[in-house]
Amino acid sequence: MKIHDYIIVDDDPTNNLICKLVIEKFDSNSSVTVFQQPEQALSYFQSLVKKEAQKKLSYFWM
Repeated sequence: MKIHDYIIVDDDPTNNLICKLVIEKFDSNSSVTVFQQPEQALSYFQSLVKKEAQKKLSYFWM
């Protein structure tokens, strides 16, 4: 089974927890990374792009 990577960016820790639990419930093979600071998330995205330039990345913005 393919493992999906999810990234949650929100300044509300309660919302982050709910989102993470829902994702883990419906996609048990998932990897969930949570950020409360958008700057940290952007740095993470930049590091992903540099390290994984060969991989196809999908982004879902809400």
